[in-house]
Amino acid sequence: MNIHRTTLSRLRLDGDNVVRSPAEDISLAPRPLYQHMWEGEVGRRWPDRVAVEDAITGRKYSFDEGRAECARVARSLQDLGLRRGDVAAVFLPNCPEYAVVVGGAAMAGVVTSTMNPVFTPGEVARQLELSRPKVVFAEAAAAETIGKACQKIGGGGWGGRERGNNRNLI
Repeated sequence: MNIHRTTLSRLRLDGDNVVRSPAEDISLAPRPLYQHMWEGEVGRRWPDRVAVEDAITGRKYSFDEGRAECARVARSLQDLGLRRGDVAAVFLPNCPEYAVVVGGAAMAGVVTSTMNPVFTPGEVARQLELSRPKVVFAEAAAAETIGKACQKIGGGGWGGRERGNNRNLI
């Protein structure tokens, strides 16, 4: 706790209301998110190293696997008819697939609208109304919440593709 307080006390607020670290600014090359995630220096140097891992289940992706899965998600979104600027909702917990889905959407030029997996059906409905996604990425356990949300916004015709037993879910 003392370390946290010390770190916070060293931060400063500049004239633009931006919190600045006492450390030197770094500059990042202007490139798409998925390239930062999977094709950065570490990913190029050690492609077989673990990039993301679920500590509970042990599911993991190396940098090469993550890059390949992102490309597969991007192709799947394009096969579903999504194009640059379309929206995909992401209703996932903190898991390795989250990085793959967000990276794949970025690769396809698809905008992501992320939702907290503990949202109520009413909160999900509101976000779906505002973002108008063409597809929702979710775990099977979230199907009931999403179904109730779709009913709240006149759900019958929302979406149109099926994967497994859950319409509108991938």
